[in-house]
Amino acid sequence: MAGYLGDPEATATTLVEHLPGAAERGPFYKTGDLGFEDRNGLLRFVGRRDDQIKSRGYRIELGEIESVLGLHPNVLEVAVIAVGEVGDTALYAFVAAHDRVAPTELRKHLNDRLPSYMIPDQIDIFPTLPRTAGGKVDRKALKTAARERRGI
Repeated sequence: MAGYLGDPEATATTLVEHLPGAAERGPFYKTGDLGFEDRNGLLRFVGRRDDQIKSRGYRIELGEIESVLGLHPNVLEVAVIAVGEVGDTALYAFVAAHDRVAPTELRKHLNDRLPSYMIPDQIDIFPTLPRTAGGKVDRKALKTAARERRGI
């Protein structure tokens, strides 16, 4: 059987023996990708269970970009959103800042600390970020705003 040698717990959390409706080819690796089969039998990617994305051929943790932006002295809060289809993903950074800070300044801050493939395509600055009823950053509203900016 496939799996992690001497670690049945890791094997159980990352491999599925058989998927309903799939040919007997298992085990299957749990990638964290979310998707569905459309009416035409095509698989459609809709996101991930975590904040890891693939953009420009690289795996990126959105939280890493948020952390680096958060190190800037004028930044209060950050949310980075990925929008688009596989192979055509754009990164958007939404920043709440307490002093006037230009997107070009934040881009330079990022360029000094991150590889080019992790630099957001767009950086928008606001006094505050939208909140859900529970008080968390409303990432759904931010994703909608990013899609509107992108025209999708």
